[in-house]
Amino acid sequence: MPRERGADPTTDRVNAFIEADNALNDLLGSFLRRRVGISKRLMSAASILVAEFNLSSHDALLIAVARETRVQHLVSFDRDFRRVDGIELWDGLLLP
Repeated sequence: MPRERGADPTTDRVNAFIEADNALNDLLGSFLRRRVGISKRLMSAASILVAEFNLSSHDALLIAVARETRVQHLVSFDRDFRRVDGIELWDGLLLP
């Protein structure tokens, strides 16, 4: 249920962030999740991906984790993921 609005702008922003965080947690709760520890092996795989696909270190680590967990579909607005073999990017809002 939405909290009262209009009391003051700062409170309204905080309440909006709390509501959005709760909605995101509800959404994520409907998916199977797996916790992956960042190991030396994943970091090494990410380093190779940086060189191979010219990715940022963060993007390369995401791909290394995706490969580790056998995730092939990725939703992102980051077009850099299009360069990666074995990843299907869901970016339907972006033009080629």
